[in-house]
Amino acid sequence: MVCAGKYELLKVNQVVGEAAATFRQEEEVALRPEHPGVETLLSVKGRPRVKRVEVLPGRVLIEGGVELQLTYVACVPEKPVYAAHLEVPFSHSLNVAGALPGMNAHVTALVKANELRPKASCGREFTAVVALDLQVKVTEHKEIEVLVEAPSGVEVKETKRLRVDDVVATTSAEVLALGECVVPEEKPAVAEVLDLLTETEITRAETATDEVYLSGNLHAHVVYRAANAAGSVYHLECMVPFGQTVAVAGVKEKMTVQVEARTLVAEAAPKDAPSRALAARALISCRILVVEPRQLDVVTAVTGAAVVEKAKLRVETVVGENSATVALAEVAVVPPADPPAKRILVTEPLGVTIVAAEVIDDIVVTRGRAGIRVIYAAATPDEEVYAADAQLDFTARVSVRGAKPGYGVHILPAIDYAVARVKEGGIVVDAAVTVLAKVTETVQQGVITCIKLPEVSPAPPVTLIRHPVAPGDTFYNLAERYGTTVEAIMAANPGVDPDNLQVGQIINIPVAPGDPA
Repeated sequence: MVCAGKYELLKVNQVVGEAAATFRQEEEVALRPEHPGVETLLSVKGRPRVKRVEVLPGRVLIEGGVELQLTYVACVPEKPVYAAHLEVPFSHSLNVAGALPGMNAHVTALVKANELRPKASCGREFTAVVALDLQVKVTEHKEIEVLVEAPSGVEVKETKRLRVDDVVATTSAEVLALGECVVPEEKPAVAEVLDLLTETEITRAETATDEVYLSGNLHAHVVYRAANAAGSVYHLECMVPFGQTVAVAGVKEKMTVQVEARTLVAEAAPKDAPSRALAARALISCRILVVEPRQLDVVTAVTGAAVVEKAKLRVETVVGENSATVALAEVAVVPPADPPAKRILVTEPLGVTIVAAEVIDDIVVTRGRAGIRVIYAAATPDEEVYAADAQLDFTARVSVRGAKPGYGVHILPAIDYAVARVKEGGIVVDAAVTVLAKVTETVQQGVITCIKLPEVSPAPPVTLIRHPVAPGDTFYNLAERYGTTVEAIMAANPGVDPDNLQVGQIINIPVAPGDPA
């Protein structure tokens, strides 16, 4: 039996389930050997990093770390101010009914509180305590036809307006990141790489006709043995940018892209022995989802149909979206070890990293970092060319009417402009970052997927008999004689007046085959 009515195909990410947890993590941490002890802590900021997400039957495993960025007064006679990074690793499992391997999981992490407790005066060891809020949403791609117009004879009782992100395309791609990690002058050269940890972030994702452009940064944490007599162990951090265009059929300009990236394999090796430069390379797997906002009025209840087939959609509906622009003025970018700058050659935006996004009543608060690279000529006799990278911290407040705590949020950031200039031998950057926030709510909506009408038996075939009107004939007595109806005779004789039949007039009498004439 064929479905009656008009239907539209929806391609959506069906929400399988959600879960949230707040937990406390305590870890013993210590400053690296090159950092002096702490006399006074000035500030401690926590930033979560989700490094691995795995969907298992009925649960989602989340692994990562909270990076603690601290500034402190060093316990040395000069009492200089230092900056350092510590990490508190975490691993947590959230139960999500219906979750299965192969499904997608979107994780949001937020540091609610953090604390560093020194174990000794002027020490380098601490007890770190962080409170972390984790939220996970498990989805799967689903295609479903929904009723938008009922067939004739069926009364519509209720309709609902859906605002969803229609899935245009999904694909995967592998991106190669190649770069160089340079050892700063204050650290010894590398004799041997002992360990390498990497983190991947996507800073830009844009669509064009039938393609998606991705760019991001690979953050490498290298532990190495120094090329000195003591063979000391040191730590080095560097960033390797990457970018690639991926062919994706059906994609158009200005569509929304969601990318999940993870490092498959990475390596770093000295270019010489000993070396002040490491060749870094990594293969990054990117899972790409392209969506397009869609608004659809669907029929959710009818009367008068024989059979109505329904399904339940659990999807993210768009509550609202808006944008805000943040101006960043005169942010210093040149590291103290670099020579003074004479003139700017190139200012290059590297992309934006969103650190946290929180939904409160009618507002989305977003914290992030804008990456800027400045290439400049130094104030030296030969005007050597140097490059300096800066991460500009920002906070944006985006007004979205209807937003409430607990709602989902998707952030699309962009650097509008970045201009570097020389100021007293240093470099400062003026920049502007625009943040687009789309707030969503998970709703469950029943939809009609098929209406089947009662089958109508076809009318039996008829034969027309040409009958000459005799005295006393009427449509009524002719219907009785031939076993038919007055209505059938009238339908077979359009234009004939039943009240003015003439003797000898020929009229048509419909009869079933085999009936006696």
